[in-house]
Amino acid sequence: MNNPFETILNKLDAIESTVNSFVSINSKNSREIDLEKEDEYFDIGGASIFLKMPVSTVHFHKKHHDLPFLKPGKRLVFKKTDLLVWIEKYNSTDATNALSPMLQNRKRYAK
Repeated sequence: MNNPFETILNKLDAIESTVNSFVSINSKNSREIDLEKEDEYFDIGGASIFLKMPVSTVHFHKKHHDLPFLKPGKRLVFKKTDLLVWIEKYNSTDATNALSPMLQNRKRYAK
């Protein structure tokens, strides 16, 4: 007679191999989906959430620090890849030089 534990172990091995193959297929699909989302577009609210800053700060950086945006019609649209490039550029040393005129005016008009 067959040992019932061997039957159970064989079935568990079959289930494990099925789950592992399913997980590997889904991980490949999730990488492809992430690449497709690189060309995602945000409105002003989505850009503020993505950048983790208030909407007014996004408007400020759009006006003063060349935050890249598109304007199809009356709406503002921000491309995700452009925002990532802007973050890297803004975090570099060039950003401190861009802020210096504003800081100089602040010192000049301080009471």
